[in-house]
Amino acid sequence: MLSNNLLRRTTLLIAIICGGVNVFAQHWAPLGVGVNNAIRSLYSDSTSNLLYVGGLFTKAGGNKSLAVAVWNGTTWDSLGGGANTGSPILTFSKFNNQIYSVGEFEMNSENYLARWNGVNWDTITKVKNVVGIKTIGNFLYVYGGFDSIAGIPASYIAKWDGTNWAAVDTTHWQLSCIADIITFQGNLYATGNFANYNESIHQIAKWDGVKWQSVGGGFLGGTDWGNCFEIYNNELYVGGVFSKADGNPGNGIARWDGSAWYDVGGGISCCGGAQIVNMLVFNSSLYAVGTFTNMSGVPARFFSKWDGTKWCGFGSVFTTSTSCLANYNGQLIIGGAFKSIDGDTLDSRIAKWIGGAYTDTCGFSVSVQEHPGFSSFESTLFPNPNNGSFQLMLKNLSGVQVEISVVDLVGRELYRSNETSNNSESLTRDIDLTAFPKGMYLLRVQNGLNVATDKVIIQ
Repeated sequence: MLSNNLLRRTTLLIAIICGGVNVFAQHWAPLGVGVNNAIRSLYSDSTSNLLYVGGLFTKAGGNKSLAVAVWNGTTWDSLGGGANTGSPILTFSKFNNQIYSVGEFEMNSENYLARWNGVNWDTITKVKNVVGIKTIGNFLYVYGGFDSIAGIPASYIAKWDGTNWAAVDTTHWQLSCIADIITFQGNLYATGNFANYNESIHQIAKWDGVKWQSVGGGFLGGTDWGNCFEIYNNELYVGGVFSKADGNPGNGIARWDGSAWYDVGGGISCCGGAQIVNMLVFNSSLYAVGTFTNMSGVPARFFSKWDGTKWCGFGSVFTTSTSCLANYNGQLIIGGAFKSIDGDTLDSRIAKWIGGAYTDTCGFSVSVQEHPGFSSFESTLFPNPNNGSFQLMLKNLSGVQVEISVVDLVGRELYRSNETSNNSESLTRDIDLTAFPKGMYLLRVQNGLNVATDKVIIQ
């Protein structure tokens, strides 16, 4: 079990880590009966076509399954009854063709690194404060907030070759823990809530085979940290809790090209402490889940998509934050603690995207889908921020009809107008929202299936 101090420090950091036209719940479908409590981790084994699920549940598919279960595409299996219910299962990895996990696999309130042998769980060694495991090359890496493992001194990260344990190096980390690791451009990267003693490294580090190095100065701010990695379009993306206000490259998400940091479309644009806890590249886009409700001014309640130039929301409203994502047999899978989507009961805590007709609600950062007179669409809001009274100018419309609307962050419509540019190149409208409270709102302009959005700040 995590120590009390570490548990308090990492509750938000770790507990939820695998933690247009509206898209209604008919676009999501449960995986059978699902599980009866929160899901914290997903692992898709493409070789055996199995989806491993970990969390805080006691049942899967209606049958007893303690904290761990597996879905074969049709039914659920408990994997020998699962683990103890004292701690959630936060991590899986496949090493030497066998599935490994970390949790209370013996009924003695101790966490173990354990291996599924096809019948039951073989415990390998006791572990404390382990957050994740990941297979990289010929080693199974274990990381978290520990100082040793199997009697071997190792600060926050260690590796196992199937027989022997070894530390990566002798660096002694402080603060909380390492939350994720990945290889990028031939180097091992780690992120989380950690620093070295001289504080030259903050929250993210690169191991070059000889020593740990700072990555562009790291993430600054006393309450900032990284949660997760993903590689997208040959760049390293990091999601977590950090903001530009603290001197960081982005809000909750940033990308690293190997030399410099870059913002990702503005990132999280609302809610103090909101964070990205898991990311997945799926069908040429980067998907993110977490505790956020808005990405770059686009309403996106706990789930959003980055297509390389802009953030998009699907309109889906999950009752609570989402924790993890997986690509299982070409299906996008999402897990968390939610019991419903868009008000429709989906009491499974896990769902797959089944698609259907819908329109992305996306930011203004690039042109919208091509349409005569609309593909080069531009907009200007002035002033913004404002006191509730502002002017919207639309350019390069060339006679198309547009619908202008303003909604609040829960989707309630405050303003609507249908306009035609009458073959002129621009259209200007004065919008009055002075009767509404201060805050952030979403301006939406739609022509058929083409939708563009921008945020409006009333001060």
